[in-house]
Amino acid sequence: MADYQLTHLELSTRINLAMKMLNPEREWGEASALAKEYGVSRKFLYELQDQVWSAIEQTLLPKPAGRKSEELSACKSINPQNDLLRFAGR
Repeated sequence: MADYQLTHLELSTRINLAMKMLNPEREWGEASALAKEYGVSRKFLYELQDQVWSAIEQTLLPKPAGRKSEELSACKSINPQNDLLRFAGR
């Protein structure tokens, strides 16, 4: 298990809380009710919401087309013809 300060909250519970906090149709006062139910602060819930939202944005932002430079440099050292010969047993 990850090293959390709030050890009573498992990963699945944190994911569930984040999803509830990100729900645009969340009722007024639900953050307070969740905080009370799970023994956390509203500040924790809003920070969790912000962290998860940032992670989602980072994941879904457009990225440049093509290979990453690390992958490209790794591919330069590979000679496909030699690899085919090696796999063919020659």
